[in-house]
Amino acid sequence: MSDVICTSEGSKAGPGQSAVEIFAITLALLLGFAAGAAGLNKDIVWWDELYGLGDMGAFDPPYSPLQVVESVRGSFQDQVPLYMVLASQWSQKVGWSQAPVRYFSLLAGLLALAFTYRLGADVFDRRAALVAVFLLGSNALFVAQLHQIKVYALFTLFALMHIWLYWRLTRRDSNWLRLLLFVLTGIAAIYTHISAALLIAGLFVQHLFGARSKVTLKLIAAWGLCALAILPYIPVLANAPYDITAGEGRPILFLGLAADLASVLVNDVPLLWIPLVALGGWTFIRRKDTEFWRLLIAASVTIALILGWNEMSRAIDAGRMRYFVFVTPYFTICAACLLTRAKHGRTLTALFVLFWLVGFVQIQQQGLQWAHDGRKSLVSHHPPLHKFADELHGKKQEHDFMIGIAESRMYLIQN
Repeated sequence: MSDVICTSEGSKAGPGQSAVEIFAITLALLLGFAAGAAGLNKDIVWWDELYGLGDMGAFDPPYSPLQVVESVRGSFQDQVPLYMVLASQWSQKVGWSQAPVRYFSLLAGLLALAFTYRLGADVFDRRAALVAVFLLGSNALFVAQLHQIKVYALFTLFALMHIWLYWRLTRRDSNWLRLLLFVLTGIAAIYTHISAALLIAGLFVQHLFGARSKVTLKLIAAWGLCALAILPYIPVLANAPYDITAGEGRPILFLGLAADLASVLVNDVPLLWIPLVALGGWTFIRRKDTEFWRLLIAASVTIALILGWNEMSRAIDAGRMRYFVFVTPYFTICAACLLTRAKHGRTLTALFVLFWLVGFVQIQQQGLQWAHDGRKSLVSHHPPLHKFADELHGKKQEHDFMIGIAESRMYLIQN
């Protein structure tokens, strides 16, 4: 990670970093880590996580990587297995208790913050990159994924690595090592979440708007290899029932989903869109910051494709906004660029961050009651076992046992 943070070759801020800059980015990473680690051992294990733990071999360890793949193919045919494989191997080394298993997502999120800095520094400058890391590390949607035994933190990391390598390839002479890493991160992203195909589509569309043509054929060939790599898994995905309706909530269609996404991106503080839209309009009038528009086009195309997919699948409800988490670094980097390059940028950035943090704290106080958390419907169905344990501590005798009774629900599971 030190190479990612401290040697931002090609960054527009100059060849070296001062001790203050290194301290600032270290502090931003630590704050993001602290936000993700808060309450890590207090989370409930909800249905999706429970099924995932089963596929990872938590209830019958150890599972080999091949066994994990076969388990995922049998139970989650509409999903790809890389996260389950890596998390299974991680848990076999560090233990299957709740905190160590969740720690895998937390570490992936920390690395995602580091690559957000690297991408922001390479595309814009170090000041914008620092602000972007701070915004991402206190974005409620992103932080929520650092707690979960789910694919999304790892997917965001692979997506960022792929985007960063793309920018490196298009801005300087490519070499085979960088191109190989570009292919590998693309394959890793696709095998972590199939919506990586939409990420690649977004990069390709914006590439048509002015990136260097001399690397275009190499990029197309690299993406072609990514497509070939997923071909062996296509029959599994094709045979999936795709009964992925929007859980217990009502599906949100195009305009409603776009409005919800706009709110989630700014920590449910819609007023923050006012300076961003104004600064974006001014940037458009001045016809400057080509890199900003390239990044914005890639993000916009990716989001539009997700919205279009949801029109057909109707899979996303208020609790499934996690489908968009991998585009949050796009947003925070673009927002940081607009803020730091504005007139009186420091004052404007400070005010923006203040309101941003107020929104984040308010969402954190809501906990599982936040509409976009994704686990809200399970809260009332879990008895307060920690209270039972505290009451019984010191009162137990040999051969004692405890029976707990709580409200239960029946779920139809199709084999």
